[in-house]
Amino acid sequence: MPVIREVLKRRNPERYFSGRRVSNAMARRTTGSHGANNAQRLVAMLTGFRKKDERWYAKVQTDNNSVIRRVFWMDPLQRDLYSRYHDVVMNDTTYNTNRFKMHLNVTTIVDAEGATRVVACALLSKETRSDFLFVLYHLFKANGNRHPHVVVSDDDKAFESALIKLSPNTHMVNCLWHFSKNLSNISCQVGKEEYEKFKNGFWIAQRTITRRNFEEEWQRTLDFAFPDLVPGSPLDKRLQYIYSRSPYWAKPWVGTLLTLGIQASQRVEKAHHLIKLKANGNTGLDELFQVIQKKIADESIQNSVEYYCLHAADN
Repeated sequence: MPVIREVLKRRNPERYFSGRRVSNAMARRTTGSHGANNAQRLVAMLTGFRKKDERWYAKVQTDNNSVIRRVFWMDPLQRDLYSRYHDVVMNDTTYNTNRFKMHLNVTTIVDAEGATRVVACALLSKETRSDFLFVLYHLFKANGNRHPHVVVSDDDKAFESALIKLSPNTHMVNCLWHFSKNLSNISCQVGKEEYEKFKNGFWIAQRTITRRNFEEEWQRTLDFAFPDLVPGSPLDKRLQYIYSRSPYWAKPWVGTLLTLGIQASQRVEKAHHLIKLKANGNTGLDELFQVIQKKIADESIQNSVEYYCLHAADN
């Protein structure tokens, strides 16, 4: 790849080519040529399942060169689960699951037994607003336009914008795990002692009961951790952003919503982890699809066994 970058730089000296950009371009090229059969097999699988059972829902979107850019699917069991448990859903995107560098987007719910179930999957060439509009549009269309009450996801503006567009009455909750990781950006701008003071105060403010309590704790935290904060400084702007997102992560707002006690996307992260045990950057799209469907089938079997054992013990 370094050689390719050098050639591009010589031919286009006025432009900058990052390693990631070159890598993605090579992957798209592969998808369009050598990967054609692989993509065709995935489409054939989805078409075959649909012919056998019309309850399957699958949509494939290609570009002008007939290269796959987006794929969405739900099997009959997933559609049934979503129809029953769609009040609270978790959505997250992961990487490095296939050799074409397509992002894997997964939607999960929690069933009546408290188990995490994957209810929808999508493969996306990018993570733009249009990509998430594609995911959400087909998620709702496949399920009689049933919209969730709450969606738990990371702090992704493209996803949030798509959700507001298609489901304005759905409440967005930011995953606390992802959001707390973003706090580390502040540690690069302040000393260790200041950062620890802020982090401790952040969690105290996050757990307050009323909005008034939150405002008091937030201001107390800023005064204690950053007494010399300069208005308009990069640190001040970062803190203002975190504060502006408080309705999506602080208890006074989130605590009024039906969330099933969920405020983090570890459940969907676990689904990603299990998929990645069988799929990686060398996996074909058709192989990845089979890995995912195997996981979904295993979830169903495990849930049925646990349900039988629990209720058999009661009788």
